[in-house]
Amino acid sequence: MIDTSTIETRGGPALRQWRESLPQVRLLLIDDLIRDVYVRLVLSRQADGYVTKRDSFGDVVEVIRQCARGETAFTPMLLPRLRQTVHGWEIHNAHDVPGLHLLTPRQTEVLVYLAQGLTVKQCSELLGISSSTVDNHKSRIMRRLKIHKLIDLTRFALREGLIPR
Repeated sequence: MIDTSTIETRGGPALRQWRESLPQVRLLLIDDLIRDVYVRLVLSRQADGYVTKRDSFGDVVEVIRQCARGETAFTPMLLPRLRQTVHGWEIHNAHDVPGLHLLTPRQTEVLVYLAQGLTVKQCSELLGISSSTVDNHKSRIMRRLKIHKLIDLTRFALREGLIPR
């Protein structure tokens, strides 16, 4: 089991390194509360399961058993927000409820950089895209999340676990 605070301090690449160096090991994430960013790690197969510290002992044991059988497993609290499709599990959220599920991977990447305090120009240099493209992403992110100030965008990123506290 990997506490998500480990990912926050070591960063997402640490999880990728564990997956690559130990492909036979099942990775189960444990968190204080449900955060879309970690659910996405499981959905993208970088981890095998996801539970919270608020789950009952029995629920945690069942998720561990499912992971041991090679199944993708989630906390029962998350199951109403997921649906299984022919392509695997997906987050199923109402489009009128703001959240990470509304953002593309590139928009999420831009959000992380902006929340870390980088300027639009610095983001564009890091991502290898024009400043106007970053500005467009920023506008769409704020509109989709119904956030109007950069500080609130940063608070959102912190709450969702996109950047370390």
